[in-house]
Amino acid sequence: MNVSIILAHPDEKSFNHAIAKTVFALLRGNGHQVVFHDLYREGFDPILHSGEIPQETELPLHIEEYCREIARA
Repeated sequence: MNVSIILAHPDEKSFNHAIAKTVFALLRGNGHQVVFHDLYREGFDPILHSGEIPQETELPLHIEEYCREIARA
């Protein structure tokens, strides 16, 4: 199974990070393909700009990668 884990929490010592790391390890340990994204570490901009809404709008490369990962799952 292909799994995408997407985490958005600023504190790397948080319970959310602990959960995400545990899930990642368990899934990988069971033979699944797992991609992990820490949006804070990646500098992800959470603001939805109006220009991103139309279908013909070009997305930033890293967003296109996320979309491809999720489409494969």
